[in-house]
Amino acid sequence: MKRIFLVSIIILSIGATATRAQERELHAGVSESGFSPIRLALPDFTNRSDATPVEAATHDLLRVLWNDLDFNGYFRLVERGYYDLVPENRTNGIPFDDWTSIGADYLLLGEIDLEGQRLLVESRLYDTEHSQMIFGKRYRSEPDVWRTVSHRLADDIVLHFTGRRGISQSKIVYSARKGEGKEIFVMDYDGAHQQQITQNGSLNLFPTWSPDGEQIAFTSYLEGWPRLYVLDRDGKQSRPLPGWEGELTAAPEWSPDGRWLAFAANRDGNSEIYKMKISSGRLVRLTHHRAIDSSPSWSPTGREIAFTSDRGGRPQIYVMDAEGLNVRRVTFEGNYNDLAAWSPQGDKIAYAGRDRTFDIFVLDLATEAVQRLTFGPGNNESPRWSSDGLHLVFTSSRGGDNALYIMDAAGGRLRQIGPPHGAEGPDWSR
Repeated sequence: MKRIFLVSIIILSIGATATRAQERELHAGVSESGFSPIRLALPDFTNRSDATPVEAATHDLLRVLWNDLDFNGYFRLVERGYYDLVPENRTNGIPFDDWTSIGADYLLLGEIDLEGQRLLVESRLYDTEHSQMIFGKRYRSEPDVWRTVSHRLADDIVLHFTGRRGISQSKIVYSARKGEGKEIFVMDYDGAHQQQITQNGSLNLFPTWSPDGEQIAFTSYLEGWPRLYVLDRDGKQSRPLPGWEGELTAAPEWSPDGRWLAFAANRDGNSEIYKMKISSGRLVRLTHHRAIDSSPSWSPTGREIAFTSDRGGRPQIYVMDAEGLNVRRVTFEGNYNDLAAWSPQGDKIAYAGRDRTFDIFVLDLATEAVQRLTFGPGNNESPRWSSDGLHLVFTSSRGGDNALYIMDAAGGRLRQIGPPHGAEGPDWSR
């Protein structure tokens, strides 16, 4: 587990803020599909120190910040090739007209210095049309954790414009081959800082984040049979949940309030959906059917659970109330649909559907429209949403072996992240 790197964040004096009309426009723009991205210029930060740690961090910090802002989907970064058309800051101030002329509605300037043994990063965001600063912060951190500063600054900028938390500080947990077994790993959303957090040499599968991001539930064969465990995010403490020898338990999923785990188990002789209260171990059986029921996924309200069942003859996605009532089928296209994941907004369900191979689909619950997001090759499975609902992480064998990929919620901007081989079953922290 890393230390808390940001020792202090000091809010600078905030310049005149955007007008209420501008704020309304920004919030409306990011709440609807088809919004116009915010056009932002991000020139090099100024290096105020010749110390080696600052030299090393200046370029890398800006690179990660650029990637964060470009990835999240809210911004269109002005191409750096146009920056040479803007003269350096004159003694009478920032040449806002020149930045506007190359298409920048907003401008982020920064400085990096060394304060004692810590990096000092100062950032200022300007509205170029109105020639005014609208946001400013200082960040202090250890020199070797400049990535944390980049991610925090990116999320603060997203929050300023949209009123929503950014995802740059989010983590992805997954299972990957290690020796003869599979261990649980955690990494940054962009694939950096991969950390192994189980080291028991067993099969450890289906990791899932608690809502507060402090714990991970997973299935392990450590005792010779699949049992549920809860692990601290740093891997230092792990505890088994109540279980019975020989019982198969799999695919745990936290309720949004963090009080319950839903999972599939065969303790009554058939795979059914159960939920367990974390504090007491109290078990509630939710499905009662001779079919195979598996892969539960809570709705963001906690009032419903999606799951897979072959009660209609072939595996399809069903939804029931959190008490197990009002079961209804929601997927009808395709002959094998599995591994549902409810979107953070509660309006969509992503899942893996099979034609010849598995691909990722998204069901709009209001319109019942289905959108296919991947088109092979290989199998594409286990989709999970980012907390902003704009991106998905999933497992794909398109390269021959399982690996992790991320894409936007419409299926674009696909890229591989993390280890190149043997990774599967991801979950994205909230």
